[in-house]
Amino acid sequence: MKQWLMWVFCSFTVVAFREQCASPAFAEEVSPVSLEIMRTQSTCESGLKKLDADNENANASLQSQYVKWLNGLEKKVREAGNLEPLIAVRKERERFTSEKQVLGKDLSGDIPDLRGIQDNYLKALAKLSVDHAKGVISLVQQLDRSLGALQEKCTKSGKIEDALDVQKARESLKDQRKVAEANFIVAEAEAAKPDEEQPGQSAADAKTNAIPTGSKPEKAEAAPKKKYSGSIENYVRQRYSRLCKAMLKDDWNAATEFVDPAYAKTAGADAVRQQLRRRFSFLRSVQANSRARLDAGDVRIGDREETATVVPRIWSNNRWHDQPLTYWLQLDGEWYADMKTGSPPGGTSTSDLPRGVSR
Repeated sequence: MKQWLMWVFCSFTVVAFREQCASPAFAEEVSPVSLEIMRTQSTCESGLKKLDADNENANASLQSQYVKWLNGLEKKVREAGNLEPLIAVRKERERFTSEKQVLGKDLSGDIPDLRGIQDNYLKALAKLSVDHAKGVISLVQQLDRSLGALQEKCTKSGKIEDALDVQKARESLKDQRKVAEANFIVAEAEAAKPDEEQPGQSAADAKTNAIPTGSKPEKAEAAPKKKYSGSIENYVRQRYSRLCKAMLKDDWNAATEFVDPAYAKTAGADAVRQQLRRRFSFLRSVQANSRARLDAGDVRIGDREETATVVPRIWSNNRWHDQPLTYWLQLDGEWYADMKTGSPPGGTSTSDLPRGVSR
């Protein structure tokens, strides 16, 4: 219904504009070039409204799909007689029905199947955002090409004032806030694509990636002495913030001090810098937008307090935007950024039951 009303409004606006343009008085007052500029601006406005309406409908559909995923998981854990997962799934469905969003603080750390659904929802949501942004960019590029041809025609015919007017219209078209945000979203998505190959692997990586055999260690190792005081969450958050500040200043020597030393030594300075740029690509948002604000967000500590996951977020356009997860590990009592575990999300699955949930 809402989409239909939007279509009626846009159609009425375009018809009214065409009727005004067709009037003799209007034609005498406005030059053909100015008229074409106005037509382009009207087309852009109606096109952006349609893209927004389509994106809103897609988001609503994804929200409904998320609830269906939760319903499927609820049935599975109920039939298996698992009480705690059943309660957790029901609470998440109730929370989501009210809040209509999944933030870092909402991610499950105890129920793998629920976390799988949440991760897939966030990936699908990110894809919708990128698709919408690409639609905005495509629309503006198409209109810019049309105006570019008009500008060239005016220039060749010696109508310099008209050419300057068209040039100004093109700049105004591309300087819209929605266009800047769209370019931003697409650039971040491209930078956050998973790496095909990541050089170097530390001993800690091998330990993390090893398949558990169920055998007990011959002798328990003494826990290393901590190099910090207070809660692990706050300390990891401090380390994360200091790493981001170093990167924003392009101080790569300082930034490398927060990276797993064994990895840094094996991979080399260039590889470390490349990995940091890719895994923290969202920092470009902070550099490009003076009003954007970075926050470490939620910090989740592993069961043995040897690993941590940070869910960073950026405040932009009056709301928080969750960013790709960053991973940390504790070595010899200190916390370092893990360059091997995980990677920024790439594709997404929107099947009836998402990956990460066994049937």
